[in-house]
Amino acid sequence: MCYNNTMDNRSKSKARVYAVALCLCAAFCVNVGLMILAPFLGVARMPMLHALSVLLALAAILLGLAFPRLSSDRLQIWNSRILVVFISLIYLLVSGFLLYSLLRSFTLNMQFRAMVRDADRVVIRDGGNLCCNFNPDIQPVLYESTNKAEIAEFNRLFCFSSQTMHCKCCGYPGVDWWRNGKRIAVSALHHGTALRIEGKSFDWRLSPSSQERIKEWLKTHCGEQSQGGYPMYRRCFENRGYLEMEAWDWPKTNGGRKPDIADLRDSAKKKWSGERDLSCPAGGKYSLSFDENGAPHVSCSIPRHE
Repeated sequence: MCYNNTMDNRSKSKARVYAVALCLCAAFCVNVGLMILAPFLGVARMPMLHALSVLLALAAILLGLAFPRLSSDRLQIWNSRILVVFISLIYLLVSGFLLYSLLRSFTLNMQFRAMVRDADRVVIRDGGNLCCNFNPDIQPVLYESTNKAEIAEFNRLFCFSSQTMHCKCCGYPGVDWWRNGKRIAVSALHHGTALRIEGKSFDWRLSPSSQERIKEWLKTHCGEQSQGGYPMYRRCFENRGYLEMEAWDWPKTNGGRKPDIADLRDSAKKKWSGERDLSCPAGGKYSLSFDENGAPHVSCSIPRHE
């Protein structure tokens, strides 16, 4: 009697497993069909499609557990059972990864909203992260807003899908948020696809739609990009980099004396034989300063974007 009960329990367990596998296979087919038809149905956003895949997988599992007899007349051949189980396992793994991605995306977006909450100033800088001796306080400002409605609209442009490893560049342009006169976030866009925030171990990847919205916003407020930057500011940014490199090398060949801007320009002109124009665009002027550690910083008086 006990033996029969054990066999019945095993049979029921197998029936449930095969029913779940069959339902997952059906869900997989439905999911593939929806992915193909998504652009025509107006459901082209990836987070929505990922959420739909996860919901289909969960619904398939519940349906299989609730109706184990689904598999009784449909999986008579062992080879077909192997195939169904294999497909269902693959679909489960993919759905698990998508669920993790959705949860990670939700977490990143919640962290971002909390970080920029109550920001009363947004600054778009002609620069990047705090690397390569960048000092955000002396970089020209491409655009600045203290309008709370505009800041809220700007913040809504940012939607993150995942995290990604740092690239080696410093990013461009810089994006900072302020509150009550204090900078609460120093960041920079990287290749238009991710946001690197100082103090975070990874870059935060932007969703495709977010990338396009931010690109359009920058075009409207900062002008058309050219060769990776904004024409007038990009040239200033590059020139300041060359002058700062000269400032690092100058004391080595001049008895430790700190240079001024005229020294740097003369040295650079000789070094590059006049091949590089280091004049400040738009009639601006360069100035040189040194921090408490002796690191040189070249700034430019280009007027702010109005």
